[in-house]
Amino acid sequence: SLLKHCVGACQWRRAIALLDEMEGRDDVTVDGRDWNLALFAAERLAVDASKRRGRLRRADAEGPDRVMAAMLAKGQEPTPKGLAAAVNANRYAGRPDLALANLARLQAAVKKKGRNEPWEPDYAREGVVAVLDSLKRAAKMEEGDAARDRFAKIAVALATQAADDAADGDDEREAHFERCAVTAAGACARSMRPNAARQVLEVAKKRAAREAGAWPKTVLYNAVLDAFEAAGRSTDALQLLDEYDRNGVPYDAVTYNIVLRLCARAGAYQRAAELLDEMAADPSPKVRPDVFSFTTAIKACCVEPKRRRRDDPAARA
Repeated sequence: SLLKHCVGACQWRRAIALLDEMEGRDDVTVDGRDWNLALFAAERLAVDASKRRGRLRRADAEGPDRVMAAMLAKGQEPTPKGLAAAVNANRYAGRPDLALANLARLQAAVKKKGRNEPWEPDYAREGVVAVLDSLKRAAKMEEGDAARDRFAKIAVALATQAADDAADGDDEREAHFERCAVTAAGACARSMRPNAARQVLEVAKKRAAREAGAWPKTVLYNAVLDAFEAAGRSTDALQLLDEYDRNGVPYDAVTYNIVLRLCARAGAYQRAAELLDEMAADPSPKVRPDVFSFTTAIKACCVEPKRRRRDDPAARA
């Protein structure tokens, strides 16, 4: 009960102290499940900090590794469930370096354990998605080109590995690859590396070409389109839109909203109005304009008058 209280209070240090005390008693047996609770406390601390949009202190971000070091000192091996919690904590802390190291430990532990119980998730697959999301979160906070290049390179590598792992083509593997590819493309977009996002799309297309999986869906195309728009590469974004049409990939509201952002950037208010009409006329509920659609179109209307005032001395006066 005290250990569960530590989880609720995000007190992983107190959990370690309590477990140390329990280990020293002859009338109490401690196993990996008890130590998992300390890892869950560290995970919850990272998740709560992320929800508050705060940043963990370095010591707290390294909490899962400190818990596992204490476990090993007591002769306890982290379980796959505990290691998955550690990777997830690294994810919300925006620490891909720690997440990658713990993912390797997790994959080794899963391989050693063998098959999961029917009620257990695939911890190794969930860990890969968590690492990709940690890259996405870290890229948002990182401004250095070298770090962003590294994040994008790792994202492409993990997506490629997921494509190879999903070659058997069952539904679960297919869904896992799609999550990995979309998250990897998102990490590349946050890193301002649209060419790397495009590489992820090419991995998915080559996988489909050899009949190892389905053709990339709208959600992945949207992630790559968003990467080009965020980097200000409008020409490449429009070329990708042509590819939607050639390959029969349907637009959704997200697609239209990204194109509306391109219109807002260029001050193409007439085209923005036409896009809103297209969205409203489409019978699919997935394409209906939302608040973001209208506000972005309004931004497109505001850019052109500003330019006219800047270019016309009389208007500025």
